Amino acid sequence: MAKAAAATTTPEHYIWSTLPHTTDLTNVPSFCPHYDGKASVDIFIREQLPGLHEKTTFLWLTLFAQTLLYPALRPTSLV
Repeated sequence: MAKAAAATTTPEHYIWSTLPHTTDLTNVPSFCPHYDGKASVDIFIREQLPGLHEKTTFLWLTLFAQTLLYPALRPTSLV
């Protein structure tokens, strides 16, 4: 989506719903796909798409603890 938005000249503003990288939050090597995947796109936009970065709002929405009851959403330790 970011590449498509960067290739289009008409958008004046781009809103990217994102989450922080889990290792940055915990200071422990960890991997949580829905966090880290979005955080990787943040880095991609900042480093590879400077024109899009200038008009991007990085929107962080909350995650409720009860969501972690779903096995597919549980963080996985890499250590």
